[in-house]
Order: sequence, then structure tokens, then C-alpha cells
Amino acid sequence: MDYRKIRICYNNIVMAIDLSSIRLVPAKDTDNEFLFQARKESSLWLIERVWGKYDEAFQRRTYAQEMEGLQPDVILYENKPAGCCCLMKREDHYSFSAFFVLPEYQGKGIGTYVLKKKLEIADADGLPVRLRHWNFNPAAALYARMGFREIGRTE
Repeated sequence: MDYRKIRICYNNIVMAIDLSSIRLVPAKDTDNEFLFQARKESSLWLIERVWGKYDEAFQRRTYAQEMEGLQPDVILYENKPAGCCCLMKREDHYSFSAFFVLPEYQGKGIGTYVLKKKLEIADADGLPVRLRHWNFNPAAALYARMGFREIGRTE
């Protein structure tokens, strides 16, 4: 098996993507608007479920607070921005956050590949990875497949 390619079956359509077309690059200040818009586009239904009707000003403030102090990576697929993720080393663990993939790139294995790459970094350091997500987020299935287990829940 060529580990640089992945085949996915979705609704009886088999897709193959070239994993070498996925890159992570450190986000620059000039990427900030893309990251905000990508979060909005990929997570609008989650945002509206949590906060109700979308409020741009409130979401910009929330986004700024969530991204404060993070060093995110832009996910590129075929050299086009496709999403974001952030793995931050803490004292006794890594924190994985700000993970979103634009809808047109979802379901292709890109998120799985990116998460695997980030987990390899933590594994090399021998540290666990922690993340938080809304309990109704479909990404929970990905996290479970990747070996995450729930250790706590807040309301």
C-alpha cells in the first residue's frame, strides 16, 4: 500500500487524494482574516447552535480570544488554504485546538492526515494530547477513531 495516498469511500463514490499535496505552514498575521472566515464557514452551524443567530462582531471577539497566544498552522491542500490547526506544547501535555477544515475539503481524509501528523509530534515527545470540542460536533467520531477518550465534560 502506498501510504502517501488514501482512498475513501463516501456514498459509494471512491475518492483518492495524494497526501503529499497536504502541507502545514505557520500562519502569518496576513492569514488572520482567512482563518476567521474559514472558522466561520466550517463551523457556522456549530456557532449558531451554541450562540443562536450569528453575530459577526461577537464572533470576531470570540475568535480573537480563542486564538490569543496560539501559533496556528494553515492547512494547505494543493497549495490552497483548506483549514487550520494548532498544536501547542504545555508543561505536561500538548493542546490541540483551532482545528477546522473548509467544507469543500471535508470528507477527503485531510483532517485525519493532519491530526495524525500532529499526534506523531506528541508521540515523539512522549506526551499526551488534550483537546476540547462541543459534544455534538461530528469531529468527535474522528477523535475517537484516533484514540482519544473523554476524560471530562463541562456544561
